[in-house]
Amino acid sequence: MVGPALVHEPRFLQFFYEFPCCHVIFIRIMRIIVKLIMRSMRIFMYIPGTISGCRLLPLPWQKWTQEDFMHIRYRKVPGKIVASAALVALLGVGAATLSVDMIADFEGYVPEAYQDPVGIWTKCFGDTEDVVPGARYTFDQCVDSLNAAVYAHAGPVLSCVPGLAEQPYKVRAAFVSMAYNIGPHGFCTSFVARYANAGEWERACKRMAEIYKTAKGKELPGLVRRRQAESALCLQGLREGR
Repeated sequence: MVGPALVHEPRFLQFFYEFPCCHVIFIRIMRIIVKLIMRSMRIFMYIPGTISGCRLLPLPWQKWTQEDFMHIRYRKVPGKIVASAALVALLGVGAATLSVDMIADFEGYVPEAYQDPVGIWTKCFGDTEDVVPGARYTFDQCVDSLNAAVYAHAGPVLSCVPGLAEQPYKVRAAFVSMAYNIGPHGFCTSFVARYANAGEWERACKRMAEIYKTAKGKELPGLVRRRQAESALCLQGLREGR
């Protein structure tokens, strides 16, 4: 009579049977290996001034947090920011002065080239044009770049919302500040612009506080404050009529 066939288990399982405590160590080692593999799948980006010279970006399914902005080395503004003659001619003295002050306050002052959390090279007061990686900039250079960038954003806003030129200067400043942050295309296709073009200015001002406050699906406190401030300034301009 033939007996039942013998089933030989793998050696590593026999090892765990003989030493039960080792399977816990094995599981921990495997978890570490999996974490290392997941980290290696992330996208690296260069961040000047960091010890390692690089920083891990969140995986596609992760959300941005305020910590992703912490590597940016903001500085205190060393002097007075003056609106350029070209910007004054375009927006008027009040709107031009208020626009550059408000934008500079929200963007922050970084007199060197750096990468923002999505990897875009930026300088000075949030300017992304003609940035040279590794470069440093004087305050005067940063003021010039700010005026040029605000001018470049204000033009399209005045074109897509023709009635804005006749509105109080605080309304104009609020619109330009928002456009600087989300881009002329984003602003001109938003309901803020649609309501304004329909003559519903109060509705347009209120709408500013309701949109473009998130990054990767999560509200950022800084953007929430900025939208609220722009909305409040816009409404204040309507109430004061100037």
